[in-house]
Amino acid sequence: MEASLQVKNCLVEIKKQLKEKRMTYQQIADKLGVSILTVKRQLNADDLGFKKLLCLCDAAGLSLTEILSEIEDKKVRHTSFTEEQDLAFCENESLYHYFTELFFNKKSPEIIQSNYHLTPASSHRYLRKLEDIGLISLSIKGKVSFLVEAPIGFVESTQFVLKEIENALQTVSKRLAEASKFEDYIVVKPLSLPNALLKQMHNEIEDIVSHYAELSERFYVGLEYPHTSLVICGYNNQTVKSSPTIKNFD
Repeated sequence: MEASLQVKNCLVEIKKQLKEKRMTYQQIADKLGVSILTVKRQLNADDLGFKKLLCLCDAAGLSLTEILSEIEDKKVRHTSFTEEQDLAFCENESLYHYFTELFFNKKSPEIIQSNYHLTPASSHRYLRKLEDIGLISLSIKGKVSFLVEAPIGFVESTQFVLKEIENALQTVSKRLAEASKFEDYIVVKPLSLPNALLKQMHNEIEDIVSHYAELSERFYVGLEYPHTSLVICGYNNQTVKSSPTIKNFD
């Protein structure tokens, strides 16, 4: 993790812990002997020197070493959205799409606001919510800094993706009968294979999809290419439907 991103994560953690301890910016300013505006500017800085970061922690009664250790522990896990972030996206699907435009498609808040005809108040709420759940940091002038790095995605237990898959399958199934383009397609193959072969097939499919997903995330996200969602679903027939019944032919 680059130093500037680590500092931003430290500042986010400091603000979070200040809130938990119910300490005000004025209290911190009094301990440091500076103005409250200086404290706000430092806590929302794009970058901050180690000495000032240490002073902020001392004034707040926090350990910079412990904060850095916690951030380091979270670093590996943060290639996936957290449970809190997943829940926030579930509760407000538009929040995820706003983050996608901001992070993956590299669009500024002003462009997003214009493209989607948002009010300034709505745009501000989206940004503040993304800051609350630890995805971005806002400077005192409203400049956006990201607290996560690509590639980033959802964990297997995600509720948001399951909801998105359900909606996508319903939408695509209605279009398949009249689809004439390559973009909408479905492949259904009944299989009777030993578990070992099924597992091998699953691993091979996962490797192939992961390869193309990585290409997308590293080189093509944000460019003018079609946005495609790929859902591969396999299920045990016996667990989802009853045995075939043949009735009298009237």
